[in-house]
Amino acid sequence: ARILDRYYIEARYPNGFPTGKPADYFDRQLAQEALHAAETILEFVEVTSIDHDQLIRDLESIAVRIGSRDATLVEIRLYGSLLTESYTERDLDILVLVSSSTKGFLQRSDAYRDDFLPLELDTDIKVYPLKEIEAMKKQDNPFLREIEQTSRLLYSNSEQSQPFSTWRTN
Repeated sequence: ARILDRYYIEARYPNGFPTGKPADYFDRQLAQEALHAAETILEFVEVTSIDHDQLIRDLESIAVRIGSRDATLVEIRLYGSLLTESYTERDLDILVLVSSSTKGFLQRSDAYRDDFLPLELDTDIKVYPLKEIEAMKKQDNPFLREIEQTSRLLYSNSEQSQPFSTWRTN
């Protein structure tokens, strides 16, 4: 599942990339890796029920733990289908904002993936440094616009910049 977590949003929402198009990030080898992982997982599908309020509390607790160990963390936000009344997809969409990162776009989420494993839900984690967020804001990126309007803040390092409180409309 960890392998597939990297590709969920990117394949469906190409404007989630800081720059470029999906073809700039994916190749045949990555596609084959994802296909093999999906085929393996389909053998073990199980339906579960979710206590929404408890899940939010668990997410907030995880976010605080991450914040206590990661000095680069600015914010963690929940976005996507879990926040809708008709939540049926059984996945989590997490946005992690950091002050900086030297890792590539697809590799950044690996540092946080294990934190969310106890929830036993498919978790799509997007990690953006503030510099990329600012560049995407200047482009009026629809992915970020939606997150600003519909996400739920799980953690904020109040000493760092608040990137969604200063959205530029010009």
